[in-house]
Amino acid sequence: MVLLLVVISPTVVLGVLLADPQRNTPLFIPVEHFVITTNVSVVALLVAIFVARAALGSGRSGYRSLLIATGFLCMAGIFAVHGLSTPDVLQRGDKRDDAGLVVGVSAQLALWTSAVFFGVRYTPVASYLERRVPPRTLLAVVAFAVGKDDFLAWRAHLASVLPRAPELQDHQISWSMYFSDPDGNPYEITSYDYASLEPSLRREGH
Repeated sequence: MVLLLVVISPTVVLGVLLADPQRNTPLFIPVEHFVITTNVSVVALLVAIFVARAALGSGRSGYRSLLIATGFLCMAGIFAVHGLSTPDVLQRGDKRDDAGLVVGVSAQLALWTSAVFFGVRYTPVASYLERRVPPRTLLAVVAFAVGKDDFLAWRAHLASVLPRAPELQDHQISWSMYFSDPDGNPYEITSYDYASLEPSLRREGH
């Protein structure tokens, strides 16, 4: 009974506020908003890390759980933007109005983006992603953008020091290579010098 009351109490409060507009006055306390949203971001990040570690450790059976981790990771990142954009905290003066817009959009975006990943876990799309996207690539958050010469230099260097050459992908507008360090942390190096890189990479058979 107590659990039922706890579950339905937010709906009851919302109904009371909607029934009496005079009680439903907006409250905006900048510092408290900043603290709460920042804490939400940190908690979501910790959940993402713990779920991702468990999913990666369970092999192929953990791919769908990895989608949950990705959802929480998106929530953490977007909620961080949401908190940092709080008007009258870091964003003051002429930045205040734009910050308010970012706060409004990011709040909805954080929930919708994470909900998409949570929902995809239960659809055939998860199986498609499992065949197409390597697990560690799904969580790749450390990425570098470089020019043509640096891209080729990094590719040659990594091929000489890693057990296997980095995975190369042609995105039609850019070239990317994906690899992991000895601890399993994923990385991406991308170059948008697509046309100038193409002859060198095509000669390698890509």
